[in-house]
Amino acid sequence: MLAALVKIDDKQAATRTAAARATEEIATANDPYAFEALLPTLRAALDAKRSPAMKLHAMRLLARCQSSRHGEAAVAQRLPQLLPVAAELLLDTNMEVRSAAGDAVEQLLALCGNSDLEPHLPQIFGCYRGSKDIAAFVQDLAEVVFVQRVEAPALAAVMPVLTKGLKSRSMRTQRQTCVIAANMCKLVSAVTDVQPFAPQLLPLLKRIHEDASDPDVRAVAGRAHSSLLQVADADAAGGVRLELKTELALAGSAVQPSADGYDGPAQCPALVRNTVLDYVAVLSAGLGHGRAREDEWEKRVTPVLETVLGSGCAAALVGKLHGIACRLAFARPADAVQGNEAREAEQELGDDLDVLCDCTLTLACGAATLLSGAKLRMARGHVYGLVGANDSGKSALLRALHERRVVGFPPAGQLVTALVEHGVGEGPPDCDRTPSEYLFADPVIQAMQVQSSTIVGALRHMGFDEGGHFKKPIKALSGGWRMKLGIVRAMLQEPDVLLLDEPTGHLDAAHMTWLVDYINCLKMDKLRLVTALIVSHDTAFLDRVCTDIIHVCDARLRPFSGNLSQFLEQAPDAQLGFAPPHGEGTPAAFVLPEPGALEGVRSKGKRFLYLEDVFYTYPSGSVPAVRRASVECSLRSRVAIVGPNGAGKSTLAGLVVGELAPDLGTAWRHKNLRMAFVAQHAFHHLEQHMDLTATQYLLRRFEGNEDLEAADLRAAGAFAESLRAELRGTGERATDHHARCCDLWVALESERLEAQRLRETVDSTRRENLSLSLRLQQEQLHPTGFASPQAAAGLDEAPTAPFGPRAFSLPSA
Repeated sequence: MLAALVKIDDKQAATRTAAARATEEIATANDPYAFEALLPTLRAALDAKRSPAMKLHAMRLLARCQSSRHGEAAVAQRLPQLLPVAAELLLDTNMEVRSAAGDAVEQLLALCGNSDLEPHLPQIFGCYRGSKDIAAFVQDLAEVVFVQRVEAPALAAVMPVLTKGLKSRSMRTQRQTCVIAANMCKLVSAVTDVQPFAPQLLPLLKRIHEDASDPDVRAVAGRAHSSLLQVADADAAGGVRLELKTELALAGSAVQPSADGYDGPAQCPALVRNTVLDYVAVLSAGLGHGRAREDEWEKRVTPVLETVLGSGCAAALVGKLHGIACRLAFARPADAVQGNEAREAEQELGDDLDVLCDCTLTLACGAATLLSGAKLRMARGHVYGLVGANDSGKSALLRALHERRVVGFPPAGQLVTALVEHGVGEGPPDCDRTPSEYLFADPVIQAMQVQSSTIVGALRHMGFDEGGHFKKPIKALSGGWRMKLGIVRAMLQEPDVLLLDEPTGHLDAAHMTWLVDYINCLKMDKLRLVTALIVSHDTAFLDRVCTDIIHVCDARLRPFSGNLSQFLEQAPDAQLGFAPPHGEGTPAAFVLPEPGALEGVRSKGKRFLYLEDVFYTYPSGSVPAVRRASVECSLRSRVAIVGPNGAGKSTLAGLVVGELAPDLGTAWRHKNLRMAFVAQHAFHHLEQHMDLTATQYLLRRFEGNEDLEAADLRAAGAFAESLRAELRGTGERATDHHARCCDLWVALESERLEAQRLRETVDSTRRENLSLSLRLQQEQLHPTGFASPQAAAGLDEAPTAPFGPRAFSLPSA
């Protein structure tokens, strides 16, 4: 075929036409499973040194090979060899070649067959063309969650990006790329999927391991190199191909002339026979990779063998070839094969149970393998507790099941799932809705046409009619009430599978008891047979509700019958706390330092902080969240704030640390007091730093040996106090309401609260005083300039004069 392709550049038009037609006929006649036979010719024709005409025709032939379903699958298996040469043509000097290469690369990327990677294919294509920053995409790739197994086509799609990442000058990018490369190679379904990439990755990993200046990067690269080297040495594919060729050679040598002198296969020239047998070896390997059925083997291999071996020999040989080639699809990497003990630990469900799901799944992100080849089998009507070490993938598994990203899990049309997790209604527009509005807007509840009286009744049943929680926006609810709202939503959806992620978090004792009773009632309902899968660190709760335990261990799911106590009796050494990454040694130990001396306070009994008769009402609320609260702390104090959901515990903590300023009452803290605050919500104070790693955030926050956030908080508090004093001197305009409005503006500036909350405050305050508050704040912050429509709106001449000819910004009401 290559000889015919060369004639594409012939001077004679007739020759060029004949060459094009001949190569197209060869590509059409070739069996799709034997695409590998055409691969060397196509790669040679796509070489950058070839003429534009040959490269364009080779890309047309490649498109022709993908015209059938089997052809697409065969081409997808050869993406590791095709994508690099096609991607090089994106930078070709010929514009027509570049355009055709862009179309070809997009078609090849579409064959990656991995739904987890598909949303990122445009970014990968941008990296190929050089229009996307490699470092940024490597960071994005590290956060991609993989539920499907990673096979050769998916690896081929990201391999050029990983190669560029390993060549990057950034130590951080090199480290991330090393981790991703090692992790993705662990997720593959067969050794043969990894081996094509070993020649590209091993030299780069070895160079980083030997030459990188950062010892941590060298260590990570060394581990990645060792892991990949083990897979590369396990040449299962080479052994299978050698067996195929040996079996075919023996069959060819055994052909004898017929007794009647028939001039058939025995008289076939040896060169022709060997060429046909080599083609059959390639075809058999393709059928093995594609896991073709036995009838496909009979249909595709037998006729070819009969031409050189005869019908009797061909029929027997096809069965042998099938048995050998099938091993190509199941040759697993050595580090992915689990030991016999792990397999024996996986108990099977009884045959008499109603099986809800039986699927094998992989769960990983670009930088970590959570589950690999894990088997999940659940029965209807059972309550499963999902336990394991932190960062083992428990919450990620719940989300993957709820989003139907696990292959083999029943689709939404057959099975209804409800997920209850933290963060209910945190983002817009849900955060501005009341609980009833939030439930009315839920698409599942809308599809079920649940009556408003039913929704209101469910909210009343959970106590939302107490304390005005019906009318509060979700952003004004405490963590406990938000969790209750999530439980109410799940109840109204009437799910077949209830997925609970730390459901007892933020719940008070009364509602924890109610939740236990609710789940136990579901177990006893033999008509609905609701299955529950629960992630929780509350051992008492799991003991009271679970019928089975699923232990996440060594990237596998191991089921046990009974509750948590019974599970611990069967597996006393089970790791349920923090587990170090595989091969990383013992977990890190965190030791909190003893608090240092407080300068100016010599006695441990002397108070350094107190609140006296303080009141606080949230801007969006009408009822005080805290009333007449008095708190006093000394160095001897060890105080626990307890109470039912919505009692104001978090609000009181905010008043104690100074994040909130009381409407009425007295708040005092020692001027030298240093206070740390771990907020209820995990990302409190981190909204502005979500693009930083934990180390980068800490280095930035404590730059210059000072807590910059604490300094900002102290400055905001001092400014608020000076603003109150300034407003008190304005006579009629100096009211407590105005002062609290100023505090809100400081909070808005530092924490970037929602614009809606800002508008609510503007509506409730006269524009004159609010504008004055803004002016005082901006003057205190020493800005270089302002810009705003209607800068002096609502202000008379007296308060405007001190600011001079400046412009400032005020959002419109």
